[in-house]
Amino acid sequence: SAQTLTNYTVPGIGTPIAAALDNAMHNLVTLDFGSTFIPFTNYFLDIKGVMDTSENSISPTLSVPFIYKVVNTPLVGDVVVNEIMADPSPMVGLPENEFIEIFNRSNTIFYTKQWALRNEGLTKYSFPEVVLQPNTYYILCKSTDSAAFAVYGKVISFVSFPTFDNTGGDSVIILDQTDKRID
Repeated sequence: SAQTLTNYTVPGIGTPIAAALDNAMHNLVTLDFGSTFIPFTNYFLDIKGVMDTSENSISPTLSVPFIYKVVNTPLVGDVVVNEIMADPSPMVGLPENEFIEIFNRSNTIFYTKQWALRNEGLTKYSFPEVVLQPNTYYILCKSTDSAAFAVYGKVISFVSFPTFDNTGGDSVIILDQTDKRID
């Protein structure tokens, strides 16, 4: 019953065109849909009539929420460091906190899971899981500073964030999910 196509439905998308039970993990079914999902959209997978090894059927319909995520790999220069505020004192119209501004200058949506910032000291700072919209600026800062920057635009807050020595020569590198330099 786990491979019966009509046991699975995604409202607005339909039923899968294939359902394959994993040979090694008998509690895993791979579903292939002929329709296109919209990236980073919330969906529900409705499951009914699937039976376990004791022939107990899922009843009533089990509705499982999921987000269709696409992992696009950026090219060098798709996302760039636009500004580094290394010396926020004295404060001139902005919060007195360090930040980095990045810009997704491409027409592609990127998902920052497993991305990182790296500074001159080669320390990596993991990005939170965020969807970067095309042609959009983002302010990167410490989690504790995110509220202060929210009035200026989209904020991506980091639990651990680089500090700068303010003597010049500081650099920040963005690495993608394959550890390749983007900017």
